[in-house]
Amino acid sequence: MISALMDLENSYMVYPDLNLQVVREDPDDDIFLECALQGRVEVIISGDEHLLKIGSFKGIHILSPVEFLQ
Repeated sequence: MISALMDLENSYMVYPDLNLQVVREDPDDDIFLECALQGRVEVIISGDEHLLKIGSFKGIHILSPVEFLQ
């Protein structure tokens, strides 16, 4: 599965060297913010309620799939 994603034109692997502590209710979700910062993304699309509660982080919008499509 990962190899198929890596074949896409705009995909690349990031290795975050950050150690954020942002998502207090579920610290395991911090890795998504770390990767997004390292990858300089504009949007995180997620169904995770903890991430969605944040709404945005350092200029990165966090949207549900439905919000993104709208």
